[in-house]
Amino acid sequence: MFSWFEGAALAAGAVVCVATVMFYVKAAPENGFPTAKNPTLFIGHVIQMRNYAVFRKALSEESVGQPAGQEAVNVDMLGTKTVGIFGLDAAKWVLGKTGTIFHVQWFPRWIRLLGARSISVANDPNKHKRLRALAGHAISKEVLEDSYPQLRANAQKLLKSMSTQDSVYVFDYCKQFTFAAIVSFFFRSRQEDVDRMMLQHNNFIALIDGFMDVLFPEWMNGPFTKGLKAKEEIDKITRQIVSERQALQGVELNDGLSKLMNAVNEEGEGLSTEEIVDNIDALVFAGNDTTAATITSALYYYVYEMDPSERDMLDREILEHHDAEIEQSSLSALPVLDAFTKELLRIKNPISASMRVVAVDDAEVLGRRLKKGDAVGVLNSMLGFDESIFPEATVFKISRFLVDDAVEKNRLSSSYLPFGHGPRQCLGMALGRLEIKIFMFEMIRNFKASKGVGKLIESTGAVVFINSNVRISARGSE
Repeated sequence: MFSWFEGAALAAGAVVCVATVMFYVKAAPENGFPTAKNPTLFIGHVIQMRNYAVFRKALSEESVGQPAGQEAVNVDMLGTKTVGIFGLDAAKWVLGKTGTIFHVQWFPRWIRLLGARSISVANDPNKHKRLRALAGHAISKEVLEDSYPQLRANAQKLLKSMSTQDSVYVFDYCKQFTFAAIVSFFFRSRQEDVDRMMLQHNNFIALIDGFMDVLFPEWMNGPFTKGLKAKEEIDKITRQIVSERQALQGVELNDGLSKLMNAVNEEGEGLSTEEIVDNIDALVFAGNDTTAATITSALYYYVYEMDPSERDMLDREILEHHDAEIEQSSLSALPVLDAFTKELLRIKNPISASMRVVAVDDAEVLGRRLKKGDAVGVLNSMLGFDESIFPEATVFKISRFLVDDAVEKNRLSSSYLPFGHGPRQCLGMALGRLEIKIFMFEMIRNFKASKGVGKLIESTGAVVFINSNVRISARGSE
């Protein structure tokens, strides 16, 4: 006999199965776009999207005759008929029109987890512009530079911990680094604030896990409900910290939170406490697992896939700059490390699609008419696999970004969109890039990475990465 919980879960699953099958038997949308074949039962084309190169090739075969840069095909995303955009020009156009022709598509549950006052869920263009301008003060060049020493110390501490194990699966360790990086970035001016937020790590994990639950009712206490409870605890601590800082007199603080609290626009408006709270949650959500996933993939490609001559070139560059006092601007400008980071983001973008919905009554998209509410997904992860721009696109090859011609270098860098495009471009992309570069710099400078004993695990979760088993050993210990 089933328990009531198991019975309810099975019943809910059956409803979802029936509803999903009904979606699949519907006729293809009559919007003029070709329709991709062979959707996976229940999930549609989402599984195929994990293999960027293969799915792009299949979609290209479906879209013969469409102008270069404007390729689009009807795909199925979790039962939702979606126009999948995988041409570069079309992707930039759609993302650039977010806030006017298109809105960001969120599940209602996601809005509750992110917070109604967060920049992520603000579809009103004026509200989004205001929040982005004010939140942008926190991700400033000055704050990045001040965060740099602590980010390096966090990377060194984590790598040392990894080196005490025979071999490790990388992702869980990388999540520790990226969480500590974000907490340090926002709260580092007061150690007691850092300590309190670091104790919220498990709550942040529960909050992020809540985004994966679109099924269980709240009364079942599934991941979504647990995520809401975790958000309440996190927000309570954040409000306390903001309140304490507001009471300080004559104390100058310089971290992300202080910048959020002091930011003022031309009209003299700042962020309310609740806006600060929701936007810190949103920035942690957006930057924690995505950056951890990218660093996880970085170690995989470095150890398992990188051409030995290119790996040696990267090692030499970093070991020649072994000075512990290297400045942030110098580290960020290392050309081979920069090329490694660009190639990594090209070949293993952690986010496979940016979902949008038509926000106007009647829209012309690539010469075809879409109705209000129609879903559009920019398959930005596949842009890096256009063979006409990136020959041998499935090969990890950093030399493609080590070109002398500035025009060609700029063309390549703008031919894929790892951080999106337009008004919704990732606000924390500078921090994300810096975390990747710091981690690889500290790993190569002080440690060696080699193949471990476990199998490779290709992520099929919310973020895309390859979780490899590696052995980290101190340089000079062998």
